[in-house]
Amino acid sequence: MQVVYFNSYYQGVTGRTFYVIFQQEN
Repeated sequence: MQVVYFNSYYQGVTGRTFYVIFQQEN
């Protein structure tokens, strides 16, 4: 989970969207 959050910050908006989806799926 932390890795996804870090990746989102690094990727930017695209990564942030992915992070939200991942949280919703969990």
